[in-house]
Amino acid sequence: MEAIFRVDGNNVVTSPHAAGPWDPTMQHGSPAAALVVWAAENIPTQVAMRVARVTVDLMRPVPVAPLTIESEVLREGRKIQLCAVRLLAQGVVAVSATVLKIKLQANELPPEAAIEPVALPGPDQSRVEPADFSSSPFVTGMSLRAARGRFGVPGPGAIWLPRSTGRSCLARRCRRRCVRWSPRISATAPRRCWISTNGPFSTPI
Repeated sequence: MEAIFRVDGNNVVTSPHAAGPWDPTMQHGSPAAALVVWAAENIPTQVAMRVARVTVDLMRPVPVAPLTIESEVLREGRKIQLCAVRLLAQGVVAVSATVLKIKLQANELPPEAAIEPVALPGPDQSRVEPADFSSSPFVTGMSLRAARGRFGVPGPGAIWLPRSTGRSCLARRCRRRCVRWSPRISATAPRRCWISTNGPFSTPI
């Protein structure tokens, strides 16, 4: 899959791979959310920090067109940083987001907090899941691997989502995609009968 965005300073060139299934001129929500996290991670902090929460408001449809990134620090500290990121299309805000970062700190957890390892086959051992369930260029350009169940089928499921080894997709950006796709993985009701719109969403990480 080719790069979805190419960033030069605050200017962003958007490729057709960002398009959603509704209109080839409008973006899927996941690329915009990933761009927000990328921009936030590039804001310097006083000490080493990690992203702890991302809140994204899709103010209007995000076009598959050049974008401008605006970012600012709302609160700066030695333990947290709260920043705002906006994506503008022709000077109009299409996406408004806040990102909370917290200081990296090693904590030894008590034994009762131990988490059992996930016993699932890895991506290379999992079944190739065709992305033919969507007409979105963003989705059809991905390679999914089904470790358990099927994508979009009710019942327990575990799907490996693609992850780039470059700068374009760190774990936090992949997690944003997982949050937006979670209704299609391990759903308890058929999606054709039970569906919701993509409104504002917040993800603690």
